[in-house]
Amino acid sequence: MKSIAKSDRQPSPQNRLGVYPCVMLSHWFAMAQWPVSRMKAYLESCEGPTPLAEEMRRIYLDVLRECEHLLQVSLSPAMREQLAHETAQLDAEIHAQRTHKVGVRRKDAAPTQTAAD
Repeated sequence: MKSIAKSDRQPSPQNRLGVYPCVMLSHWFAMAQWPVSRMKAYLESCEGPTPLAEEMRRIYLDVLRECEHLLQVSLSPAMREQLAHETAQLDAEIHAQRTHKVGVRRKDAAPTQTAAD
């Protein structure tokens, strides 16, 4: 029986990404896309309080649209297949880690007596 305090620490899902390079690059790419899309949506939903502010908003919006266009990449079929394979392996590894039970074994307790006994 292992003590919980002395048991080997399981690596986090983020630490497991090193052996899955396609998944790691896909994750970084998504992290780059998200703030651009969010800021573009924010700027589209408002308008500048002055003509100068409105002109600046339009300039920034054009730049964000261009960035978003540059970040839209389609993967080749081989790369998509490799990414899907690595993602499935990572998911299986994470699932196996979650289902691994660690804890203290307890002796079976005597059945409790009810008030009717």
